[in-house]
Amino acid sequence: MMQKPLLGSARRQLPAIAVLLFLAGMTLQHPVQAAEISTWLGANAATSGWHGDGGGGFAVALAGRWRGWLGAEVQVWEQLWAVDHRVNTGITAGITGSLPGPHWQPGARLFVIHQHEEGLVSVQASPWGTVFGIGSGIRHRAGAGLDLRAETGVAETPLGRVGARVGLTGVLFPDTALGPAWYLGLAADVGLVWSVVAR
Repeated sequence: MMQKPLLGSARRQLPAIAVLLFLAGMTLQHPVQAAEISTWLGANAATSGWHGDGGGGFAVALAGRWRGWLGAEVQVWEQLWAVDHRVNTGITAGITGSLPGPHWQPGARLFVIHQHEEGLVSVQASPWGTVFGIGSGIRHRAGAGLDLRAETGVAETPLGRVGARVGLTGVLFPDTALGPAWYLGLAADVGLVWSVVAR
């Protein structure tokens, strides 16, 4: 019963984090590279088509981008949800497109998703089964989604450029017998971007 206050607090903090990242990006320009590889780690908070449902968690992603605008990204997230005290593991893959900008680079990602949804009790009984999508009590669903996002550079380091991004994610599932028809959420990520070939 302790999840709801924690999730509510995370949702209230996301807009403030997004504003801070936006203000930081306004002070820094970064050059567009001909090819980039990046890794991302972030937090998210969301709601669903079920009444009173809310959730959130973390995500990791690996992305590539060419000529500053066309790319691909694989992202995995783990989220804890209020209704049924369930855990969602989302595995997504999609194509990305970005527009140039002096500070912020707006973009979108169209993706397909395979999601595992199961009760927290099952996760506690078999945590590795949750990660690999095996075991009892796991509901498997496939769907599609869209990210609308904005990315900026934060700092240049010897390891690469530190980036930040904020976004809005929507997911639709045609199979509504096993879970909500839709999810809608906010996300904030930090990442490390490596330039493969300079323009």
